[in-house]
Amino acid sequence: MASATRLPCPHQAIRKLSARPIQEISGPRGWPIIGTLLDYIKKDGLAFGKMFEMNRKRALQYGPIFQEKIMNERMIVISDPEEYRKVIHADGPTPTRCPLPPMVHHQKKNGHSIGIVNSEGKVWQKYRSVFNRKLLVPGEIHKYTRGMNAVALDFVYRLKQQRQPGNEEVKELDKELFRWAMESIGTVLFEERIGCLQPEASKLSEDFIENLQGFTTQMQRLLYSMPLYRLWPTKQWRTFERHADNVINIASIFIRKRMDVLKERMQNTETEINNGENSKFLTSLLKQKSLTFQEITAATGELLTAAVETSSNTVLWALYCLAKNPTVQEEIRREITKNLTPGNEITIDDLQRLPIVKACVKETLRLYPVVHVTSRLLAKDIEVCGYHLPKGTHVQANVYGMGRDSNLFASPLEFRPERWIGKRTDNNCKLLYNLSFGHGARMCIGRRIAEQQISIVLTKILQHFRLESSQDDVEPELKLIMTPSRPVRIQFRQIS
Repeated sequence: MASATRLPCPHQAIRKLSARPIQEISGPRGWPIIGTLLDYIKKDGLAFGKMFEMNRKRALQYGPIFQEKIMNERMIVISDPEEYRKVIHADGPTPTRCPLPPMVHHQKKNGHSIGIVNSEGKVWQKYRSVFNRKLLVPGEIHKYTRGMNAVALDFVYRLKQQRQPGNEEVKELDKELFRWAMESIGTVLFEERIGCLQPEASKLSEDFIENLQGFTTQMQRLLYSMPLYRLWPTKQWRTFERHADNVINIASIFIRKRMDVLKERMQNTETEINNGENSKFLTSLLKQKSLTFQEITAATGELLTAAVETSSNTVLWALYCLAKNPTVQEEIRREITKNLTPGNEITIDDLQRLPIVKACVKETLRLYPVVHVTSRLLAKDIEVCGYHLPKGTHVQANVYGMGRDSNLFASPLEFRPERWIGKRTDNNCKLLYNLSFGHGARMCIGRRIAEQQISIVLTKILQHFRLESSQDDVEPELKLIMTPSRPVRIQFRQIS
């Protein structure tokens, strides 16, 4: 990838001048009504799957701030971590980000609760005040390590069974990781095992995985297409709606089944529930009075969907990076061997002695962030890069572009987990990692869970397998989140 010197922000040279109007921010010229839509049209249709790469190139061309209009959506994209801090500091108590219009339309059309992803203001705050207590407090998350360990160990056993004779590859590795993620998050959300890792996984869980992949793929296509589905159900909308209905229905089956059991237990053993199960997720939701049963079901379903998709893809990219970088892989394995006893459960104290594993996750997300941008609708007027951005402006952080910026990271295309350890890590690097999970009050609510279960499963895998890959480099593409553009092929060589 060609490198270019990043243009300085105008305010760095003319600090004493007043901020310039937003209209003067440079960016690609578009057409009336459609904006820059034609830039994303290829011979086989719309090509928003590479939007992250377009943002990176535009930042090299126009500098650390540029504006772009696609259809009726105007975005200000910032590629300077220090400048984006101003956006973070402008957050109010209930930050606003752009909703996912196809998802909102589907929810309203079918009379579903708006959920935690697309809600705003006091409704969003109501959800977060309940969920934060169970999902963002480290002491609460640490209680789930035992279940995550058991799932990770079962997943290692399944990998051993799923390897192909001869080359030791695992067929459809992405779907195997979906099964792991669903089983692992199930120990938190449902307080029990789902059965995704059994030799013959349940049809319900398999259907959920298939429809979840279809849901995210179709969502990405609808996000940047003309919203004709608001007028009549287009073919693309009907495909999306079918996947969305199935995802919601299957998630509801899992949730309602568990809730029925918990309701009965709470009625029969109220003292035991109150005294001994305060850490249980669904149990605590059923005991609170702020959210209705429908709201609990909607929000828990969204958590399940997001956790499965994001955690599985992060582990897939991490395994790919480790297989492609055997020297780094061996260094991490040596640290694991030095600090852990084989066969023992991995505790929080163990993970704290393995900063290299967490650094591996951070480096993976630098190269392949789950979301290529994070955004805000500004709550107040601010100045960024010498320009005045009024309240309500849609601002995005160019997460993918910053992660591959040679002005921020030495040798940005190389996989170097050590850059995140100790004094090597500067404030801009820390900010970029945090942006992978959103920021501020709207930070990803499942972040703590994701970090913990990903670290545990990566450690278990590296204890049992040496990862190898001889395939050509795999490029990322957007399917709402960043996924491999083709199947990742990895050989899992068992370690004696």
